[in-house]
Amino acid sequence: MKKLPVAFIFFLSLVFTVSSFAQKSGKISGVFLDSKTRESIPAVGVQLLKLPDSTQVAALFADGNGKFLIEPVSQGKYTLMASMLGYKKKEIPVELKKSDSEVNLGEILLETEATQLAGVEVISQKPLIEHQAGKIVMNVAENPTTTGDNVLELLKKVPGVTVDNNDNITLNGKSGITILLDDKPTYVSGEALSALLKNMSSDQIEKIEVMNNPSSKYDAEGAAGIINIKTKRNNNIGINGSVYASGGYAGNKVKHSEGADLSFRSGKWILYGSANNSYYPYKNSSVYTRELANGNRFETNRGDGEDWQSGGSSKNQSFKLGADYYIDKKNVVGFLWRSQGWSSDNDNYSNTRIFNQDVLDSSYREQNNSENSSGNNTFNLNYKHTFDSTGRFLSFDVDYVQRNTDYKGTENTRYYMGDDFSQNPYRIENYLLQRPITSDILSFKSDYMHPFTKTLSLEAGIKVSFVENDNDQKSYLESVMDSTRTNHFIYNENIFAAYAIVNKQFSEKTSLQLGLRYELTDTKGHLLNPDITNDQKPYGGLFPNINFHQQLTKNQALDVSYRYRLSRPNYRNLNPFIYRDGPYSISMGNPGLKPQYTHTVDISHSFFNKLFTSIGYNYEKDDYSRIQYFDTATNITTSIPQNIGKGQSIYADISFQGNITKWWMSSNYLWANLSVVDFDYGTYKVNNKDKPNYSFGLWSGQYFTLPKNFTAELTCNYHPKSRETFSDSRSQFSLSAGLKKTFFDKKLTARVSVNDLLNSSGSWEEKESYPDGTKTDGVWRWESRQVWLSVSYRFGKQDIQPRQRKSASDDEQGRMGNGGGSGTGKTGS
Repeated sequence: MKKLPVAFIFFLSLVFTVSSFAQKSGKISGVFLDSKTRESIPAVGVQLLKLPDSTQVAALFADGNGKFLIEPVSQGKYTLMASMLGYKKKEIPVELKKSDSEVNLGEILLETEATQLAGVEVISQKPLIEHQAGKIVMNVAENPTTTGDNVLELLKKVPGVTVDNNDNITLNGKSGITILLDDKPTYVSGEALSALLKNMSSDQIEKIEVMNNPSSKYDAEGAAGIINIKTKRNNNIGINGSVYASGGYAGNKVKHSEGADLSFRSGKWILYGSANNSYYPYKNSSVYTRELANGNRFETNRGDGEDWQSGGSSKNQSFKLGADYYIDKKNVVGFLWRSQGWSSDNDNYSNTRIFNQDVLDSSYREQNNSENSSGNNTFNLNYKHTFDSTGRFLSFDVDYVQRNTDYKGTENTRYYMGDDFSQNPYRIENYLLQRPITSDILSFKSDYMHPFTKTLSLEAGIKVSFVENDNDQKSYLESVMDSTRTNHFIYNENIFAAYAIVNKQFSEKTSLQLGLRYELTDTKGHLLNPDITNDQKPYGGLFPNINFHQQLTKNQALDVSYRYRLSRPNYRNLNPFIYRDGPYSISMGNPGLKPQYTHTVDISHSFFNKLFTSIGYNYEKDDYSRIQYFDTATNITTSIPQNIGKGQSIYADISFQGNITKWWMSSNYLWANLSVVDFDYGTYKVNNKDKPNYSFGLWSGQYFTLPKNFTAELTCNYHPKSRETFSDSRSQFSLSAGLKKTFFDKKLTARVSVNDLLNSSGSWEEKESYPDGTKTDGVWRWESRQVWLSVSYRFGKQDIQPRQRKSASDDEQGRMGNGGGSGTGKTGS
C-alpha cells in the first residue's frame, strides 16, 4: 500500500481545523396516535412553518409507526401542521429555544372525521411515492402491486428507472448509477449485480431511495445518482417481529419467498435479526439477427418453435444479525453481520443459421448449462460518541467484506451443413469452464458533526478502503486445457477520501450548502499468464457539490445545484480476460480504461409540496462504452470497452402527487432526456447533434381506500421508443394492480397482485447499426405477467428501532465484477 499523499493529509488537517467552530441547532420530533384507539397513524403529512410569516421550513410524512423527526432546525418559533385522510387537521405551536437540542412533542392525538363518503371508510395509507429533500422515495412495504417482485423487477416500477434486456440500470435515461443496500455498497456489478437483485424478494424491502443529487458525504462514484435499497428493520421494545410468505405463479411455474425478522430490547441492549428464503424458476427466449458488412448474416432462433428455449431457477438465503450497546448517554457501540448466499442453474438452447449473400451456408446448435453459487459476508463494527446536547458527534466504522463466487459451466456446440439439425454434425466442441472469484474489502471511515452558533454547521469525515479481486478462470476443450481462455487476474484498488460540508442559513428563506470531497484512487492489475503488471497512475482530485435553496413564497421553493462526480470502470471491464460469448463472438476487458467524469447543473422547483419540476444539464468527458469490432474474414465479433470521447445531455422531469378525492390519491412522474455524443475512435467517428439520442418515461400510480380495511392500487409504467448512439429500442408499457386487506388490528395483512396485466412489458426489442455497416436486430422475452399472494403477520410493540448507521464501505464497490456481465457504461444515455 502506498503512503497517503501530502494533499490528502493537508485536506484532513484543514477539515478538522475548521471543525473548531460551533453552532446551536436542534430538532423536533413526535408520534401521531389515533385519539380513540391510541394506535399509531402512519404517513401523516407534516409541515413546519416559520413564524411570523409562515415560511415553510420542512415538509415530510411520518413513518410507518407514526413517528417523525425534523432536523436541523434553527432557534425560533414555529407552527407544526399535521394532516391525514380521515382525520381533522391539527396545528401545534412549537418554540426551539437556545438551550434546546430537541423539542419532543410526544404523543400527538388526531381526531377522526365525523363523516364518510358513500359508505367508504377512510383508512390511513402511506403513499407509494414521497418527495423528500434531494430524493424520491418509493415505500414498498405497504403496497400490494410490489408483492412477489424480486428487487430487479421492483426497480422497473420506480419512477425514472429503466432496466434493459442486459439488466443495465439507468435513471432518467442516464447510466452510471451506484446501487446501495441499506446505505452500503452491493459490492458487485454486471451479471453478479443482476443476480443479487434477482435473488432478493420485495418482501424484504422497506423502501427505495433515489438520490439525484447526493451530498459530498457520499462517494464520488455514481455520475447519474444513487439508488439506495432499504430492507425492513423491525422496531424494538421487548420482543417484536414479523413473519411473511409469498407465492407466485407465472408460466406454469410456482415461485415463493418466505422470511421472518425479530428484535429484542432490554436495558442497554438492542438485538435484531432477520432471515429470508426464496425460490424463483424462470423461462425466457431470444430471437436475434446479426448482418455483417460483407453480406454474411447470422439468424438465431428464427425457426418455428425455436424460441423459449432458455430457463432455470435461482435460490437465495439471506441472514442479518445486529446488536447495539448503549454504554451511557454519550457512547454507543454496535455490530452488524449480514450474509447472503445464492445458487442458480441455467439451461440455454439456441439454433443459429449462417447465410452467405442470402444463401444458407451452414448452422450450429448451442447447448449451455451452468451452475452458479455465491456467498457474501459483511462485518461492521461501529462506535459513536456524542459530545453534548448540541448534536456534535464523532463516529468510527470498520468494515470487512468477503465474497466468493463459483461458476461452473459446460458449452456444447454442434456444427452442421445446411440447417438439418437431425443429421450428424460435422464438428462438435465441448467446453468445460470454471471461474472461481474471491473478493476482499477492508474499509475504515470516520464522520464528525459540529453545529455552529446559529446559521452555520459543518460535517466532515475521512475514508480509506483496500480492495483485492482475484479472478481465476480455467477452460477445457475436450478435457484439454485451452490456454487462450485460461488465465489468472488479480486486481487491487486503494481509495483515500475526505470530505467537508458547510451549511449556511443566510435568512429564514435562503440557505446554501457547500460540499467538497477529495478522492485519490490507486489501482494495480496483475495478469499472471503472461506475467504483466499494469500499475496505473493514481487518479482523482477534488469533487465539489453546491446546493442553493430559496423559499420563494409560503408554498414555493427553488433549488439550484451543481455537482462533479465520476464513474469508475468495474473490475470486469478492467480484466483483460478473453470471454467466449459464442462460437463467433468474444468479449474482453481493457486494463487501460479510464474513469468517466461528469459535471451536472440542476434547477428544481416545488409548488405546494405537490407539484415538482426540474431541469438539468450534464457534461461528460472520457465516456466509456463497449465498442464492437467485426472481422469479416472470420465473422468473429469482439467487444472491448473503450474511452471514446465526450457527451452532453439535458434532462427534465415533472411530478404531481395529491388527492383527487378523500379516498383517491394520485401520483404521477414524467421525465425526458436528450443527449449528443462526439468521439473519434478508429473507424468509429460520431457526432450526432443533428440526430441526438433521446429517451422518455411516464410513471403513474393510483391508490384507493375502500371499506372494511381494504386498499387498492393501480400502477402503470410507459417508456416510448428511445434512441442511443448505435441503437433504437421499441416502446414498453406495463399495467399492474393490487389489493390489500388487514385483519386483527392491522397485525395480519393479506395482499394479492397481478403484474403486467396486459402481458405487454415482457419483451425488449432493439436494433443496432454500426459505422462499419454491421446491423443487428433482436427481441428478448421473459415471463412478466405474474399473479402473487402474500400474507404477513407482525407481533409486539412498534416504538424504538435499532440505530440506522452507515458502514465504512458504504459507497464502495458497485464495480466488483463477480461472475461476469459487461457492466458497461452507455454512451449518450
